[in-house]
Amino acid sequence: MDPVVTTALWAAATAAATSGATKVVEKAFMDAYGALKEAIKRKFGGKSDLAEAVDKLDAKPDSKARQDAVKEEVESVKGEEDEELRSLAQALLAAMQSSEGGKAALGKFNVDARGAQVGVMGDHTKVEGGINFGSKPGSG
Repeated sequence: MDPVVTTALWAAATAAATSGATKVVEKAFMDAYGALKEAIKRKFGGKSDLAEAVDKLDAKPDSKARQDAVKEEVESVKGEEDEELRSLAQALLAAMQSSEGGKAALGKFNVDARGAQVGVMGDHTKVEGGINFGSKPGSG
């Protein structure tokens, strides 16, 4: 199962921390991030290891140790399997796509796009050999 909950938490903490008082953090993003954090607190308790790991990540989002702690806690509560958390995380990721700061924060993390649809637009567009992100399979 793709780590949508973990990725959303990591990216949102980064976007929130780097935005400061600018308009980068839009209401939709903050509402979606707040809803995900509130769901975590409601489901697992405000003093749960996961809630505390998210709070610590908010304070220092670029810390690999704090990112790892969130990942570990999401895994320990099977957060990636929780439909409500996955739905809220997907809404958060969608809200982040609506701002430049959100897109920049998402760019720092690997997002598994298996099963996603990719569109190509433009006059006389022709795609040969598929669409690849990164190196082509077999090219080393």
